[in-house]
Amino acid sequence: MKAGKDSLAKQGLLVISIKEKKKTFLKFPPLTIFSLGRVGALEKLMFTKHFSVMLKSGVDILEVLKALKEQVSSYKLRKILEETISSVSGGQRLSDSLAKYPKVFSDLYVNTIRAGEEGGTLSLNLEYLAEQMNKDYDLRRKIKNAMAYPTIVLAATVIIALSLAIFVLPKITKLFKAFTVPLPLTTRILLWLADFLEKYGILVIVGLIFLVLLVRWLCRLKSVKPYLDRTFLKLPILGRIVQNINLARFSRTLGSLLKSGLPITVALKVTANTLGNASYQKNLIEIEKEIQKGATLASLLEARKEFFPITVSQMVATGEATSGLETTLFYLAEFYEAETDSTIKNLATLIEPVLLIFIGLLVGGVALAIISPIYQITGRLGR
Repeated sequence: MKAGKDSLAKQGLLVISIKEKKKTFLKFPPLTIFSLGRVGALEKLMFTKHFSVMLKSGVDILEVLKALKEQVSSYKLRKILEETISSVSGGQRLSDSLAKYPKVFSDLYVNTIRAGEEGGTLSLNLEYLAEQMNKDYDLRRKIKNAMAYPTIVLAATVIIALSLAIFVLPKITKLFKAFTVPLPLTTRILLWLADFLEKYGILVIVGLIFLVLLVRWLCRLKSVKPYLDRTFLKLPILGRIVQNINLARFSRTLGSLLKSGLPITVALKVTANTLGNASYQKNLIEIEKEIQKGATLASLLEARKEFFPITVSQMVATGEATSGLETTLFYLAEFYEAETDSTIKNLATLIEPVLLIFIGLLVGGVALAIISPIYQITGRLGR
C-alpha cells in the first residue's frame, strides 16, 4: 500500500485513497464465460465481410481492427483481435499475426490474406474470402435443413421406444406372466425383451454410449481415418454426397486462391488442408508434387477418375487452355454444390417414409403383442 502511494506521489499525483484489489479466479468478464469456445462460422464470415468493406472505403488497417474488436460478440475473437492489433502495431504482417491462431483462422484464410498483402489487393482478397466462406456456410446450412425433419422423426422413434421399454413393458409383463393360456409369438418376444431390459438395461445404455464415443475416437485417429474415408466414398448414396461435397470445396477453394494471386502449387497445398476426406487430401498432395515437375492439372485429374469425374478434368483442361481456370473452377463449384443440395434433399425425402413406417411397425407390433393375448382370453371366457 505504502509503496503504491509513494510511487504515485513521485509521478506528481495526489493520492486521496487507495484500496487493495481482491483476487478473483475469473480472468475475464463473467458474462462472457460461455463464449470462450470456438469462434462461430457466421461470426467469422461477418468479421471478414466488414473487414473487406472498411478497407475498401480507405480506413487504415489498424483502425479497422480496432473498430471490429468493439463489434464482435465472441470474447475469444475479441482477445485475438487485441493481440493482433498489438502485433500489427509492432510491425508484424496481418497474415503472420492471424497464423498464430490456426484453430480460428485456417490455412485458406491466412494464405489468402498473405497473397493480398504481397499483391496489394488485401481488400479484394478479403472479398473473395468472404464469398468462399459464405458459400461454405450456405452449403452446411442446406445440409442441416434437409436433414432436420428426418432427425426429428428419428429422435421421436427413440423416445417412443424408450418410453415403451421403461413405462409400458414392466407393467405388461406382470400381467401376462399370470396368464395360464399359451401366449402368441409377438407377446413372448415382448416379454423376453422386457426381461432383458430389466436385467441388462443399464449395461445396454452404457454400452451404446461407449460405442458412440469409441466410433468418434476412431474416426479422429490419423491411422484409421483414411480407411474410413475410403469406405464412405464406396457407399451407395452417402459416397456420392461425400464426393460432391469434396469436389465443390476443391473447386471453389482452388479457384478463390488462384484468383487471389497464389501460385497453383501453394493453392493446391492449402486446398488439400481444407478438404475433409483423407483420400482427396492425399490425391491433391500427390498432384501438387507432380505439377512441380511440369504436368498439367487436367492430366493429373484425369488419371484419378475414381475421385475426379471425367467432366472435371475436361473442364479444367478447357480452363487451362483458355487461361480461364478460376472461372471454370467456380462454375464446377456451383454445379457440385447444386448436386449436393439436390442429393441430400432426395435422401431426406427417402428417409422420411422409411422412418415413419418403422415407427408404425414398432407401435403396431407392441399393440398386437398386448391385444392378442387379451383377445384370446376374452374369447375363451365368452364360450
